[in-house]
This record gives sequence, C-alpha cells and structure tokens, in this order.
Amino acid sequence: MRLWIDTDVGTNVDDAVALLAAVAHPAVELVGVSTVGADPERRAAVAVGLLAGAGVDLGLVPVCAGPEAAISGLSAAGAEALLAIGPLTNVAAMTAAGVRPTQVTIMGGALRAVEHRGEMRTVEHNFGSDPDAAAAVLAVPGAVIVPLDATVAARLDDRLVARLVATAPVLESMVAAWVSECGEIVLHDPAALLVAAGEGSELGRFERRRLLVEPDGRLVDGGRGASGTVHDVVTALFGAPVVASVLALLADLKLTG
Repeated sequence: MRLWIDTDVGTNVDDAVALLAAVAHPAVELVGVSTVGADPERRAAVAVGLLAGAGVDLGLVPVCAGPEAAISGLSAAGAEALLAIGPLTNVAAMTAAGVRPTQVTIMGGALRAVEHRGEMRTVEHNFGSDPDAAAAVLAVPGAVIVPLDATVAARLDDRLVARLVATAPVLESMVAAWVSECGEIVLHDPAALLVAAGEGSELGRFERRRLLVEPDGRLVDGGRGASGTVHDVVTALFGAPVVASVLALLADLKLTG
C-alpha cells in the first residue's frame, strides 16, 4: 500500500510512534507526510527528524507543511491510501482539490462518551479542532473511522511505557514530556495505522454506520434515517494485540538520532 500520512506530530507522542511504525510495516510503502495544526512547519521538522533517524530517504518521501503543500505533495506522490491522524484541515483541502485517495482511514471522533485523561469526553480532539473540516471530510462516504472510544483500549501502563522507550530510545524525550503533561500514553494513531494497513479484522470489530459531524465536532450516528454518510467504524479495539504489534514493528527498526 502506497500510504500518505497527515499528522499533527510534535504534540502527542503517539503520532511519532505511528510514523515510525509505518516505516517498519511490511504492508506499507510510506510515500509522503503532511503536517497540520498550529505551527505545521515545526511539526514538519519533527517528522523529518524521525524519518531521517529511521533511515528514510527524504528525497523520496516528502514532508509537507500545511494544506497547500500537502495538496501538491499528495498529488505528485501517487498515494493509494491516506491515514489522517490529526485535525482534518489538510484532508478537507485535499478533498476539495480532488486529490484525496479513495482509501481513507481517520483516527478521530467519538461515537460514545469515553473517559480519557481523567475526564469524560464526547468530542475528540481532532474533530473538535476543526469541526467544519471534519464535516467536509465525512461528507464523502467510504472512509474507515477509528474513534477515540475504541483507541483508548491501547493504553500503555508503566511497564509498557518503559518497553516503548527501550525499543525506540529516540522517543524518550517526547515520552517523558507527554507523560509529565498528560500522565498517560495511548496508541491512538498507531492503532489507526494498523487498521489502514489491513490488520483491522484481527484487532477489532467493525460496523457500517451512517455518520455526521455536529458544529462542535461531535460525531453522531445518524441511524437509519437520511442523515449522514456511510462509513466503516471500528466499534471495539483489542488493546493488547495492538500494543504488541506496534512494539514489534518498532523493534524491527534501526533507529538513530
């Protein structure tokens, strides 16, 4: 699979883990990365450092900051699939420009209230950061949605955090900063990567749902009425095999830097 990743790497460490896991995954050929969110240029620099440390030829895998560069890079890359693991601003622009691949996997939204970082959440960060973009992206049917209420199953305890750092020492400072700020690490985005790479049937349960996005970013199941568009949704995720798969992928990399 020729995969393009759109990410807000540089905040939550799970984006960085997803990028490295994509490099290692035998079913994935990473053909480009675009960055989204506040200060996309800084995030692009983080992505460049991670990919270079994983031995990626950056002459063949462009890293693009912001929507205009993302559209240009994606249209030239010949990507077959897109993994969106940040706010959907860039993906909405790709959709409007007609360059969005047919296969789209999105980490975002929450179909039911879920406890995360010590509070109950009904609006997930990626959708809540740019609700209009999320609504525009989901207006096109056929995506695979990996929502927060499923990905919270991929939470790391202290033992697994230590294993993550031991397996990928390049992530140590990012892990420490995130744990200090938020208290926990959850592999939301790496889980979505595994789904995009075709491992979903082994790692979770799927249902076809008719979805829409409310103005505040809330993801809503439109039921059997006329509202919303049809997408496949991961309704349950098996956390232990997700974590094991991600750590195994990172172990296959020879990381520097």
